Amino acid sequence: MAIAAHTGIGTLPILYFGTEEQKQKYIPKLITGEWAGAYGLTEPNAGSDALSSKTTAKLSEDGKHYILNGQKCWITNGGFAQVYTVFAKVDGDKFTGFIVERGTEGFTNGPEEQKMGIKGSSTVQLYFQDAKVPVENVLGEIGKGHKIAFNILNIGRLKLCAAALGGAKMAFETSVQYAKTREQFKQPIANFGAIKHKIAEMAIRIFAAESALYRTAKWIDEWEKKLLEEGKPFNESLLGAAEEYAIECAMLKVYGSELLDFVADEGVQIHGGNGFSAEYNISRAYRDSRINRIYEGTNEINRLLTLDMTLKRAMQGRLNLMGPAMEVQKELMSIPDFGEDDETPFTAERKLIANFKKAILMVSGLRYKN
Repeated sequence: MAIAAHTGIGTLPILYFGTEEQKQKYIPKLITGEWAGAYGLTEPNAGSDALSSKTTAKLSEDGKHYILNGQKCWITNGGFAQVYTVFAKVDGDKFTGFIVERGTEGFTNGPEEQKMGIKGSSTVQLYFQDAKVPVENVLGEIGKGHKIAFNILNIGRLKLCAAALGGAKMAFETSVQYAKTREQFKQPIANFGAIKHKIAEMAIRIFAAESALYRTAKWIDEWEKKLLEEGKPFNESLLGAAEEYAIECAMLKVYGSELLDFVADEGVQIHGGNGFSAEYNISRAYRDSRINRIYEGTNEINRLLTLDMTLKRAMQGRLNLMGPAMEVQKELMSIPDFGEDDETPFTAERKLIANFKKAILMVSGLRYKN
């Protein structure tokens, strides 16, 4: 958690949106690990609705500092980080990013949160009481902080899927080894059909997640190279590539986090009573996994984003949904094909996917009409 937050949301905002002076000052120390990074977006009353932030920033009379007042919560690495990307509203309405250093006058952090899981991760609240942040520490443009917040989250969602996938593989391996060594009725429980089904289902979902993750990562990588070849700077290239596949990143976040929950839960079941004991690692995996469906945008929010972004891109002409949707409507009114069944490999699977896509297009068409 500490490393993921540091290399992601703790460092990337400065790397992608910082001025040359800001990058020269902070990035070398963040890269070497001399300094740790953190990210302050969430507030007690601004979670999924991050733009409803109450933290304010007002320019000082001498024009040298912004005076920050407010509170941030659930800040990973908050207890020991030296550099924080913090969001506040300039003059009460211009959502803006700031680089805040530990030791800044008026800036303090609270005690460590007592969490259900990820107990090795530092999680605290941040407090700003007339905190004086130099004007040169404004990150990006005044009033454009949402671009930083949301673009960084696209990359974060992809990374979260990768992290969840790694956790799922570890929980899977732990469960398989336990099933091979735990004996009941004079044989390993791995021999029983019920346990075999659980292990097979875990393996299937891990395979699906890994396939989707690698495909999306490849697409992002190729789009980034395309933008670089067109002359875009490196930060705009990666952020542009992540934005192009923001829908896939949202879906991966949902699928990866729910995959890990499933594997950890089934792992506990395979362990039986021992799975409920803190002496076994699978119980820790169960507690640690639960947070993934909440941060980096709750899964409910990411589901809404998936639908919203898809339909908006269709309306903008970036995705051709209406054409295929109309074809489905025509197909419903036509005479069905009673030809011989295709016997090539994966015919049934391809047919199921094709029909599922048609069902989605039909529902999307109803959404357009409304």
